Amino acid sequence: MSGFPYRLEAETITGLLVAAMVGIFAIELIGYWAHRVQHRFMFLWRIHATHHHISKMSAARAERTHPLEFLGLNLGSAVALAFLGASAEVVGVVLVFRLTTAHVCHCNLPLVSGVFGWFFNTAEWHQLHHFCDYNESNTNYGCTIIFWDRVFGTFSSKNSIERVGNGTGRRLSLLTQLTIPFRSNDVLRNL
Repeated sequence: MSGFPYRLEAETITGLLVAAMVGIFAIELIGYWAHRVQHRFMFLWRIHATHHHISKMSAARAERTHPLEFLGLNLGSAVALAFLGASAEVVGVVLVFRLTTAHVCHCNLPLVSGVFGWFFNTAEWHQLHHFCDYNESNTNYGCTIIFWDRVFGTFSSKNSIERVGNGTGRRLSLLTQLTIPFRSNDVLRNL
């Protein structure tokens, strides 16, 4: 028990969806800042860089993360939902929505964001985050929610990019991906 005075649980479908959205926005606020910090500090970037070393956007590559990052992201979300007292039903809706959105954001489809894109991340917005241009990739940090990028000034609507990836943009072996956090800065710059 966290001592948090409210619990994210519901007795109706509408209540379940509202509770799930509250949970998603809370998790994503934490995730937004964690993601932004990963791009700012070299040690954390080393762990996150595996995800950015994709050479083509695709739903199959959405979960391509270093095991340390995967553990941190999932543990953080679990702690946040536990703190908020989320019921199993709310957790289920949150997970389905977040996984679906994450995979659609990484797909290589010419989807237009529309009204959904005012609050939620889309493939149109997220491809810029994976742009090879480092400065341009330091935008659109939200994994599921783009709203926090709009609030904190990191949103960009630029929707045409030349190439996704990181560094040289070449494909990396599994061993190289797993050892990125432990390599020198010089090696990292040339991957």
